[in-house]
Amino acid sequence: MTKQYPYTREELLDYLLKKRDELGRKPTKKDIPERMRPYYRVYFGKWCYALEIAGIVIPSQHTLERRARHKNRYKMLREGRK
Repeated sequence: MTKQYPYTREELLDYLLKKRDELGRKPTKKDIPERMRPYYRVYFGKWCYALEIAGIVIPSQHTLERRARHKNRYKMLREGRK
């Protein structure tokens, strides 16, 4: 059975884009109502991931490479290699 949350993923992304347009800058967590903040964590994990998925922030090449290394390391650990 799937949990029901008061906001959908799409609603949260739309809200981020609306706030960006309203503020004229990248929204911070403090710009989001407290009642909504936990759901960003539920759906996206880190705040920066929500901003990336919304298209507000583009990750740097360094960040993408670091994530790829981390993913490969995790895969090797799961397979029992070092």
